[in-house]
Formats: sequence, structure tokens, C-alpha cells
Amino acid sequence: MTAPRARLVVFDLDGTLVDSSRDLAAAVNRALRRAAPDAPALAENVVRTFIGSGARVLITRSVAAAGLTRSVDEVLALDPRLR
Repeated sequence: MTAPRARLVVFDLDGTLVDSSRDLAAAVNRALRRAAPDAPALAENVVRTFIGSGARVLITRSVAAAGLTRSVDEVLALDPRLR
């Protein structure tokens, strides 16, 4: 009897196989600009230090670093790629 062939392969692209920090930094900065057009852009190396504990933590840290007073839920809603 032969083993069944896999019909689906799933990869968790959490940074192990793909460095997505540039894309995440762009999404964070896009959301921050939508939340507050005069918000300072955060450098990729800064955003990279916020990555690893989920979108809510990423945005919480980014909002604080940018000095914004908007809620995390408001900012998360501004860019669906962050959810």
C-alpha cells in the first residue's frame, strides 16, 4: 500500500522562510498615515523590533512610537493587511 499524496502544503511565513519586515513596516506606516496624516514614518529597523507577538502588539508599539493617541482598534481597521 502506498502512502497518500499530499494535496495541500501550508507554510507559516513568520520570518523563518521569508523576511516580511519591509512589507510590515510599509503597512504600519500606511496605517499610521491614515490615522494621522502628519504622523512620522517609522524606520524599518524600528518596526522590526515590534514584530513577533501579533498584529495588536505591533500596532500598539507603533502607535506609541509615533506618538499617536488613536486606539489600536482604530488603526488596525485602517489597513486590513495588518489583521
